[in-house]
Amino acid sequence: MSILKRVRLSGTGRGLTLFFLGLLTGLSLPPWGIWGLAWVGLAPVWIVATVNADKKGIGARFRQGFFWAACWGLGFYGWGLAWITGLHPLTWMGLSPVQSLAVALGAWFIVTVWGVVLVGAWGGIMAALITQEKSWLLELLMGVTLWCLLEGLWTRSPLWWTSYALTQSPGNLAILHWGQVSGPNTICGLLLLVNGMIAQAWKQSLTYPKRLKLWLLPILVWGITQGIGWLWLQTPLSPHNQAPLQIGLIQGNIPTRIKLTPRGINQALERYSQSYQSLVNQGADVVLTPEAAIPLVWPDPRLNELNHGIAEHQIPLWLGVFMPVPNQTNTLTQSLITLTGKTTPFSQFNKVKLVPLGEYIPEFLQGFISRLSTATSQLRPGTLDQQFQTPFGPAIVGICFDSAFSGVFRAQAQRGGQWIMTVANNDPYDATMMRQHQAQDILRAIETDRYGIRATNTGLSGVTDPHGHTLWLSDYREWQTYLAKIYLRQTQTLYVQYGDWLTPILVGLGGVWWLQTTLSKS
Repeated sequence: MSILKRVRLSGTGRGLTLFFLGLLTGLSLPPWGIWGLAWVGLAPVWIVATVNADKKGIGARFRQGFFWAACWGLGFYGWGLAWITGLHPLTWMGLSPVQSLAVALGAWFIVTVWGVVLVGAWGGIMAALITQEKSWLLELLMGVTLWCLLEGLWTRSPLWWTSYALTQSPGNLAILHWGQVSGPNTICGLLLLVNGMIAQAWKQSLTYPKRLKLWLLPILVWGITQGIGWLWLQTPLSPHNQAPLQIGLIQGNIPTRIKLTPRGINQALERYSQSYQSLVNQGADVVLTPEAAIPLVWPDPRLNELNHGIAEHQIPLWLGVFMPVPNQTNTLTQSLITLTGKTTPFSQFNKVKLVPLGEYIPEFLQGFISRLSTATSQLRPGTLDQQFQTPFGPAIVGICFDSAFSGVFRAQAQRGGQWIMTVANNDPYDATMMRQHQAQDILRAIETDRYGIRATNTGLSGVTDPHGHTLWLSDYREWQTYLAKIYLRQTQTLYVQYGDWLTPILVGLGGVWWLQTTLSKS
């Protein structure tokens, strides 16, 4: 009698069960943050996708494994990314309510399916490659390797957001320190390892009821990795020999529905000028504004008054604006620039990862959505080789969607960036998205061993230390200012120096072992 029959679930029952288990595991993501669920949530998928799969042909095994894993992924990613429906209503863009709802639901569907394909591919490939002749240790290695490989590939796509490592941020700071080894895939590898050990213990206990000692293995591995991470977390930060850099943060809270109108632009000019003056009076060394804080194209004459104030006080301002691309007509970048009161910016950083629909329109929708900003020009992404120079030294910058891509931050840290600044709009999304965005920035701060500051339009702005502790967090949808004190750091973690070196090693080991086992059986 097969193990699946002994579990006594029909095909439909297994699919629905996996779907609801995916929903449950989704509660490990911010803002719910029940991070312990992620350590066990993938084990049922692993069991159902691989057990007794070798009774069928390789194609049938792949399709079956893909389907079971996709059922789980539909629940996990669908629930975790439901905040995308906050795009609705988009009537301010000229869409009817029905069109607006269709765009919001369509965006949710697309990003959910992209996550479903990831976990489905993992389940399908595992089912296709794993047979009863393969050792359980090889199955563990392949499961961990394959997930890390797929996530690495998915980060190269324009729709990436939900790494499985995000389930541990910000609640499990101890385990997040493993990200300093080889980036977020180190955390994913540990999560998959424990889930895989639970799956192996379950499968072997059904076949061999007396092998209960296997249940101790995932508990032991989890305890060791958590314990090492906790000791890591308790390590004091290196002493600071310089005075802190005092950075004023402004959260303007100007809703997107009016932000791009003359009324919104005037409100932005007034609020950011007033907030800049207030922070200068408090002793700020420099002031940071959100992404597209004033959605104008530099050098718009309406920015002159703000620039004159900077010249008067001699306190720099990092301003989010649109910048023209030299020698290219009607082409702009979404940028953060350093203003020192002179006629030209001191430095400029261009957003690397543009948001589909939000900042560029896929060709099949170009006739449906005609305007996303006051700038009718197309936006051009920045490059990974940028380095944002400031009067205080090189900084690491991420603009909104960049936060989901660890490589954007690693590249700048490797070239000497001494602290992280992230700026975002985050409107019209709700607090769920904002909590996930903050969690992304916490991952980046720990991976690079840097202080991180974030300024957003509607929330959540904040300050994070290199251990991931939140030193300050703004209120949701409030106009606020804050004077942050951070220290510049020049440490280089293993991840900053060598990138994701772990995944290629796992791929090499797993590939050689699988081939050797397969050839020896043939």
